Amino acid sequence: SRMIDKANSAGADIQIEPRWLSDAEIADLLAASDVCVFPFTRVDNSGSVFLALAASLPVIIPDLASLRHIDNPGVLRFDPANPVGSLRDVITAVANLSDSERAALGSAAREWALDIDWHTIAEETASVYARAIRGK
Repeated sequence: SRMIDKANSAGADIQIEPRWLSDAEIADLLAASDVCVFPFTRVDNSGSVFLALAASLPVIIPDLASLRHIDNPGVLRFDPANPVGSLRDVITAVANLSDSERAALGSAAREWALDIDWHTIAEETASVYARAIRGK
């Protein structure tokens, strides 16, 4: 798009891949990334966010209710009511971090993501169903 071309001509390296990616392609992209941006407009949950966190990458996501359970220091949020301005501001803030600051965010992201296990997920899921059955 025109905006991406303009950003790239100013020194950015933005690439859009609007297609299904294989596991190997995703692994290669994560290994080559400094940060992952997920500009969702609607989402119930995201395995791709957890995959990026587990790969020691800070992530940028919208501040949506469905993603607030991702309480991770490696997660930076933008305002979905003002996606262009707030996403620009968050990306700029991340770009201005030092390599060590970005690495610290990535380490915190990975540590948090690896603490999630299937037992915890099952307990949380059962708790949600129990509250729904009780009507609370």
